[in-house]
Amino acid sequence: MKKGMSMVLACLMLLGSFGAAAQTETCKIGTLDVPYQEQAAEQLQALGLMKGTENGLALEEEVTRAQAVTMIVRLLGETVEEQENPFADVQGHWAQDTVAYAAGNGYVKGVSETAFEPERGVTGQEFTAMLLRAFGYAAESDTAYEMGVASGMLLNNYSKAAVEQADYALIRSDLANICNGALLAKTADGEAVMDVLIAKGVFTEEQWKTVMTQEENLKNTGFAWKMNEQMPQDENYMFSPLSIKMAFAMAANGAAGETQQEILNALDIDNLDVFNTQAAQLMETYNAEDELKLQVANSIWRNTDKMQGLSFASDYQKKVEQFYWGTAADVTNANAVDMVNGWVKEHTNGKIDSIIQDSDFWAMLVNAVYFKGTWANQFSKGATRPDTFVSRDEKETEIDFMHRTAYMDYYADDNMQMVRLPYLGANISMYVALTDQPGSNLEQAAENMSRSYVALSLPKFRTEYSTSLNEMMKTMGVQKAFIDPASANSAADFSPMIGEQLLFIDSVLHKTYIDVDEKGTEAAAVTGIMAGATSAHIPDPEPIEFKADHPFTYFIRDDASGEILFLGQYAFAK
Repeated sequence: MKKGMSMVLACLMLLGSFGAAAQTETCKIGTLDVPYQEQAAEQLQALGLMKGTENGLALEEEVTRAQAVTMIVRLLGETVEEQENPFADVQGHWAQDTVAYAAGNGYVKGVSETAFEPERGVTGQEFTAMLLRAFGYAAESDTAYEMGVASGMLLNNYSKAAVEQADYALIRSDLANICNGALLAKTADGEAVMDVLIAKGVFTEEQWKTVMTQEENLKNTGFAWKMNEQMPQDENYMFSPLSIKMAFAMAANGAAGETQQEILNALDIDNLDVFNTQAAQLMETYNAEDELKLQVANSIWRNTDKMQGLSFASDYQKKVEQFYWGTAADVTNANAVDMVNGWVKEHTNGKIDSIIQDSDFWAMLVNAVYFKGTWANQFSKGATRPDTFVSRDEKETEIDFMHRTAYMDYYADDNMQMVRLPYLGANISMYVALTDQPGSNLEQAAENMSRSYVALSLPKFRTEYSTSLNEMMKTMGVQKAFIDPASANSAADFSPMIGEQLLFIDSVLHKTYIDVDEKGTEAAAVTGIMAGATSAHIPDPEPIEFKADHPFTYFIRDDASGEILFLGQYAFAK
C-alpha cells in the first residue's frame, strides 16, 4: 500500500507576511521555552485594555488576583458599579470597587466568604476560570483548561501551557497572551468578544482592524516575490500567494520538527501561532465585506478507503476549524473526485471546476478564496478600441485596450512605471507595473506613489494558468515534507495531523483564473497539495502616458494588511 496522504489545499479567489517578529527573550512554562508576548500586550494596550506599569509593560512580573480581576472587567467593557464589599482584606485596597463588582456579578470568588487575597498571585487556571465565568460559562479552576480550549480562548501552545498546569503562576506575558486570544473567543451566548467590545464603544471596528493588522510582519510578503522569481517567462501566468501560503500553513499546523520548520521558513512565517490568529482575523474581515466579494473557505477531507482506522487528530481539526474556518468531510474512492471538485467549483463561482482527477489520496486540505471586485473608477466601454500588443517574443497582436485619462496614484523611476487601480469597498487595489525587474521593489514603489494625471491604456485580458509547485517549494527549502517516511530516515513528519508518521506530500497543484475588463476584475485561484498518504476647476495638465502595450506585471494587494492576493504577468497576447 502506498503510504502517504493526499492533502489538497485550495485557495480560490474571484476578483472583480504574516508572522511575528522573532522574540529574543523567553520564560519557562514547565520545560517549554516561551517568548514574551510583547506583540499581544502592545495590541491590548493600543485597544485600551491593558495598562502599563511604572516599569513599562513588565511582562515578566507575576499577576496578582486584584490585577486579574481588573483585566477581566476591562475585557467585558463594563463600568464598575457600586456593590457591597464582602471581603475584609480588600477594604481600602486600590481594587476594592472592582473586586466587589466582579464578585457581586459572579465573575470571581473569594478564598473564603470574607477574604479575597488581592495581592496573592493568580494561577493560569484561576484566571481562565474567572474569565470564562465573566463570559457566561459555568467554569471552575479544574475545568478551566478544557473549557478554555473549547471556547477558543486558548489560541496557542503558549496559552495552553500556562493553563494546563494547575500550579503555574501567571505572569503578565501570559495574561496578555490569554486575553489577546479571548478577544477572538465567543461568550456563552455565542457572541464574539471583540464584537461585544465594539458594540459597547470600548474601541471601534476601524481601531480593531488597524491594531490587529498593521504589524510589519503582516507586510512581510517576501514569499510572494521569491515564488514569482520561479514563474515561467514564456507564458502568461498568475498565482495567488495568499492561497499557497494559507494552504501550506494548514499543512504546517499538522507537521512537526524539521518538516514544519522548513515549511514555515519558506513561507516567511516566524511564529505559526501568531499567523493562525492573524489568518482568522483576515478571514473574518474578508468574509464580512459588502461592496466586493472576498470570501475565504477551507475544508479537510479524509478518504476512508485509504485511511482505514485513522482520522484527523482532534487538536489538528480544531485548529483548522478555529483559525481557518474549515469544515471536515469523509469521502471514498468512488465519490472523492466529484465531492472535492464540486466544493472547488462552488467556492470559485464556477471559474475553476476541478483540482483533482483521481481519488489516490489519503487526505486533502482545501483552501478557497473567492473575490469579485468592481473598479472604484470604471473604464468606459465606449473608449475601448483595438491596438497592438507586442509580446515578449516580439510578436505583434491586435487586442482590445481599455482607456481612461484621470488623476490616479502613479509612480515612475528609471526602471518602471506603475499605476494603482483601487476597487470599490475594501482597501484592495490592482497595481500594474511596466518593468523588466519585478520584485519587492514594486511594493516599495506602491508606498511612494503620488497623484498624477495619467492617460492609461490597459488591455482587456483573461488568463488561465495551472502548474505544479513541487520543485518551486523544494527550491525554497521545503524538502522533508516531500520524502516518504517509509523510504528515508528523518523524512516527512505529519504525525500531529493523524497521530502517526505515515504521510508525505506527493504533489502540489496550483490553478488560477483572471478576467480583467472595463467593470472590474474576476479571478480565482486554487492550490492543491496532494501527498501520497474637487470644487473649482483647474485646467488639467498634459497627461502622463501609461501604455501597457508590452509585457507587464500586475498584483492585487490588500492595502490595509499588505497581503498580496494575486500576482502575475501578461506577456503574450491571446
